[in-house]
Parts: sequence; structure tokens; C-alpha cells
Amino acid sequence: DVKVEQCNFGGLGATDNGVSGDTYDSVSEGLLAQSQHLRVYTGNYPLTAIVDKRFGNWLLNRQKANPATTIGKLAGTWAMDSSYGDRLVSILNRL
Repeated sequence: DVKVEQCNFGGLGATDNGVSGDTYDSVSEGLLAQSQHLRVYTGNYPLTAIVDKRFGNWLLNRQKANPATTIGKLAGTWAMDSSYGDRLVSILNRL
């Protein structure tokens, strides 16, 4: 649902059913937003000025209670796919 010109390579805000998600002004900003969003899932505040449009204390507080300290813990939170962590580890192992 996300188009390349949105510079949203993490699909932030895209929830299927034609919802295209957030748009960022540049590739750099889009990648920074993705990394900030992922950092919040570890229960940590972003290191730089926030460009992640989905960031909020609601998300940070929720993740502080159950931080993703492993790739596997991203399944069902960062990604709804319950096998996300296993699939990602498989890709990393092939690299």
C-alpha cells in the first residue's frame, strides 16, 4: 500500500486495506523515522529530533512495560506476523 515516493520504507502507519501510511520528505527522513520507531519498540526514546509521525508517549510507555529485547519479541508488535522474528533471523543468517 506504500508508494516509493512516500519515502516510508518501513511502512509506518500502513495498515492494509488501502491505508498507505505516513509520507516523509526524503529517503533520509524516512529511514530515520523507521529507526526511531524501531528504537521505541526497545523501550528507549529516540536519539535525535523525532521525525517518526507515529511516535508518542503512549507507544514508548507501552514498550517500556514489555520492551523488544530480542528480534523475536518484535513479532506481534512491530510486525503483526507471528513468525516475523524467525523470518528475519533466517534472512540475517543467509547474509
